[in-house]
Parts: sequence; C-alpha cells; structure tokens
Amino acid sequence: MLLNLDCHSSTPLYRQIHDQISVLIDGGQLLPDQQLPPTRTLAQRLGVNRSTVVRAYSELAAAGYVASLSGSSVRVRQRLPFANRTAAAGWLQAGSPPSVAADSGGALPFDLATLAPDPRLAPVAEWRRALAQVLARRGAELLGYGEPQGDLRLRQWLADYLRRHRIDIDAEQLLLTNGAQQALDLILRWRIRPGDRVVVESPTYAQLLPLLAAVGADVVAVPMTVEGMDLARLSTVLAERKPVLVCTMPSFHNPTGITTSQSHRERLLALCDAAQVMVVEDGFVEEMKYAGPAVPPLKALDQHQSVVYVGTLSKVMGPGLRIGYVAAHPAVIHALTELSQQTSLGGAPLLQAAAWQFCRNGWFAAYLQRLHRHYRRRLQTLLRLLDAAALPGVCYQRPSGGYLLWLTLPNSKKSEDELVDALASAGVAVRGGRRFYPEPPATVALRLSIARLDEGQITTAAAILVSVLRQSLALSGELTYEHP
Repeated sequence: MLLNLDCHSSTPLYRQIHDQISVLIDGGQLLPDQQLPPTRTLAQRLGVNRSTVVRAYSELAAAGYVASLSGSSVRVRQRLPFANRTAAAGWLQAGSPPSVAADSGGALPFDLATLAPDPRLAPVAEWRRALAQVLARRGAELLGYGEPQGDLRLRQWLADYLRRHRIDIDAEQLLLTNGAQQALDLILRWRIRPGDRVVVESPTYAQLLPLLAAVGADVVAVPMTVEGMDLARLSTVLAERKPVLVCTMPSFHNPTGITTSQSHRERLLALCDAAQVMVVEDGFVEEMKYAGPAVPPLKALDQHQSVVYVGTLSKVMGPGLRIGYVAAHPAVIHALTELSQQTSLGGAPLLQAAAWQFCRNGWFAAYLQRLHRHYRRRLQTLLRLLDAAALPGVCYQRPSGGYLLWLTLPNSKKSEDELVDALASAGVAVRGGRRFYPEPPATVALRLSIARLDEGQITTAAAILVSVLRQSLALSGELTYEHP
C-alpha cells in the first residue's frame, strides 16, 4: 500500500491518509477482509505521528471503509457503495411521474404558463420595512414557535377583511396554513377516508387531484359549463353517488377563469345542504376582480356552517410567502388545528407577523390596486388580440378577473402535446389542459396565464400563439413572427 503525503499541502496529513486509502478501497486495489498495516507500522513508514494514523483509521471506520476486529487489527470491510444520484429502485422508477418539461414555464422567453404574481411588481421595499418593524418589537418572540392557529393579529385582520366579502367570521374561526395547498391537504386528510366519494369540477385545480389520490378518495367529476359546475349533473350525483364532499372554485376558476353568478351559488349550496354534504370553497384569488360587481362567496351564504372556505395571500403577495387560511365552524378549525400540529408544529411566526404589519400599514390595499391596474390591462390586451384573430373553432370566455384564460380547440389537427411542444419551440410556454381533468378529456385545451408578462410581451406571445393555432386548425392567412 503506497501512500504519498505532502507536508506542504493545506490538507491535514490524517485526511491525506484517509483519502488515499478510501480511493484504493473504492478502486478495488484493497479488497474486503484485507488487513491494513498496524497504526504504529504505518506511522513509521510514513514518518508521521502514530496519532495521525489512528485518526485516519477512525475516519475510515466512521465512513464504513474499515473495521477494527481485535487489538490493532484493522481490515477492509464489505460495504454498500455510496449512492449514485441517478440511481433508483425499479419500483420507484415505475412509479415516477411523467416528465412535464415541455409544459413548464419560466425557461422560455414568453411565459404564459406560470400562475404566480409578476416579481417585477413585488413590493420588496414595503416587505423589508414590515419585517424590520416586527423584528424590532417582537424579534425574540417571533423566532420561537407560533400560536397553533397562527398569528392572532393576522387572523383578526383577515376576519375583518373577510367580513367585507360578507363572510361573518372572527379570528377563532380561522386557521393559518402554509399556503392554500396545505389547507386543502388538511381538510381532505381530516374529512376523507379511503373510498369516500368527492365531487370535483371537470376541469379542476390540477394540484387538488394528487391530494385526493393520496387519501384514497373516489373522485366523481362533474363537468363545467359556461355558467360553472353543471348543477343538473351535480343533483344526480348527490342523489345517486352519495359523496361526502363537494370541491368548487366559484370565483376566477382555475383553469377556466369562470366566475359563477349569485343564483348559481345559491342553487349549488341549496343542493349540497339538502344532501347534507360539506362544501370546500377554494377562494384562490377572490381579490383579483377587475370589472363588474363582486359576487359574495359561498361562505357568505352559508346558513348551516357546511362550507369550509380556503383562501390564500400567496397568490397575490407572492408564492414564497406561504400563507393560506381556512375559515370554518370552530369545531372544524379545532380538528384541523390538531391535525396541523401533528405535522408542522405551527406556521412561520415571523412571516405571519410581517404579513400583518404589511396589511396594517395599508400596503396590501395599495399593492392590490397596483396589481389590478396592471393585470386589467394585460387581460384586456390578450383578449383584444384573440378577438382580432377571430380563430374559428377556438373557444374562450371573458374572465372578469384573475390571471387565466382557457382555450378549447375541439377541431384541432394537432394533439395537446404537439401544440404545447410547437409553442415551446417558438418560445411560448403554456399549460396543457389535460392535467386539469380527473378523467381523460374529449377535447384539446390550453390554459394561458397573464401573470408574468407585460402588455408588450403579451402582444408578441399572442402573435406566436395565433400563428401556431392557425396551423393546428389548418387555417390560411396565419400571422408571421420573428423567432425570439
């Protein structure tokens, strides 16, 4: 065993011994059960202190390379190799999710896929001040565990805010969560047992579907119409399938952008109340209304405390904030709080306190107005360009708010994957519609998000989009564009 030590190296001598022996073992020059020189012998051979060799052998033993059997006898041991980052068991590979690289936004010049606020509009200076203010007053407290239901001051502010949406609630009927996704997860884990039927809209929020699969729910899809969930179909499902939960997103629906009317909400709630079925209302971006009168949430009409309302600040303030919330009957909040404590030990007190300070200072209202101005213009720009293109066979509605526009193409000559890939090749990222359906859809659909592009970028992206769609529909007179 030839070792070469460099006394002038910055690497300690024991580490040089360790590294060179480990290389010999990994390379097969030293085999399992082969005895290494005694520490005294190797120290004399290398001209180092015996303690240096002892430490090197100890490090090798800790890493599993050698074992000390008796006295000074040290032998190479049979060990598992260190993991390769690309290796995976066959059963893990078989269960891996399909690649969605071609359908992911962010890496392409024109991102019509991502559903998160534009970072160029983020109120970074205000957040810096809000954090500084709460740290100055409550720093040590906020670095500990928070209240089980979340920061009381933020819950009180949220209760006041929700009352403006006609939801009569107080702070004790609110639970803060790590985003709306955790809120939905908690509700499903609390309410659903394997085999329980859950009604969802079709299409629906894509990230709801894996949560339902995780709890073993039997998903019952009710199609969306231009007015919202098909209530005739819902009535039949409630009578025949006996679900325990109905999940709905009545305002600025993801992915379709539909906002349901007051009468639709009243009828949906009446059907569920008559069937004694709980409703989960996903508030999503309730605040992002740009035109027309605001329609009260289902929770505002909830006479029997059967609606569990899920809201979030993250889809407005920024996804990194991770502040969602549940508004529900106190018994529901108590159960969800206990469940939350089992896994997360509470939320992030510092961020929750800073969010309260941000809102209390009036910055949330000002930021919301700024977002409305920008996103109203962005949505109008996209709609105007699609209207001007007048593509036959491309169907879409005109959202009154939110970030989304949903295109359906029943006559497309290309598959959804082909359309998404063609757009990606031209520099535009979109979301394919298939992921939003609980069951395979009958038509091609695309979800467009205005969240990340300004009007100029939307104009260019729309020209590319129209050109690709014309090719898909085999239309003449397609627009031309320069590849970005």
